[in-house]
Amino acid sequence: PTSPISQLRRRSSVLLKTLQRRFTRKPRSRPAIPIEICEQIIDFAAYDIYTPQWTWVTLRTLQACGLTCRAWLPRSRVHLFRVVSLRCAITGPKTVGMFSKILQDNLFLHPVVHDVTAGQPRDKIPRLQLVSLQLAALAPRLERLCLRDGSFYAPPAFRVMVRQHRSLASLFIKNVSFYSVGDIVQLLSSLTQLKHFRMSNVSWGVAGPPRPVRTFRKTHVRLSSLYVEADGDWIAD
Repeated sequence: PTSPISQLRRRSSVLLKTLQRRFTRKPRSRPAIPIEICEQIIDFAAYDIYTPQWTWVTLRTLQACGLTCRAWLPRSRVHLFRVVSLRCAITGPKTVGMFSKILQDNLFLHPVVHDVTAGQPRDKIPRLQLVSLQLAALAPRLERLCLRDGSFYAPPAFRVMVRQHRSLASLFIKNVSFYSVGDIVQLLSSLTQLKHFRMSNVSWGVAGPPRPVRTFRKTHVRLSSLYVEADGDWIAD
């Protein structure tokens, strides 16, 4: 049997805990901002990326938004993947293979990609064609493609795969060495929705075995603008 004093102490302890729970005020948590307002803030920060006057400052701002919290990441990623700069290399950051793997693992990003710029390290191995081949099925809404500073080779069945670019309207090529002029013909004839084409400092005739002469069927490419920058000998060729 317990003594009356111990029973009184037990009752007093229970009563004290009850009073503490009832009268102790919990610290108020800060009210959460509705996600709709957060998305409007992110959209406002990404406004310039939908105009021709966008700058890299806009991309860095969106990167900061994506690192703010988990709730801001999906909306920021939608804008970040709209304009992408890639490297046609086997290893290293921002490679075409790494970007293709991200798109394969995240199907909701497929319709987000609209603008891709791809360059190549200083070597003689043609890799720029990997951009068109790998992104043909992964970026169905790609509208602008820029290939620069590298080599290009159109493998067999190139036209069949590149024809999946049904939304590509602008193509820019700068400082690119093609295997032959037939590769340029294949590339242009495969893009049936192409409207704007710009070519600067382009060459062909890379050393190697001669390629067989191919015949091309008539296509319905209707350009709205064409810009070619080269010297007189190049144009005469």
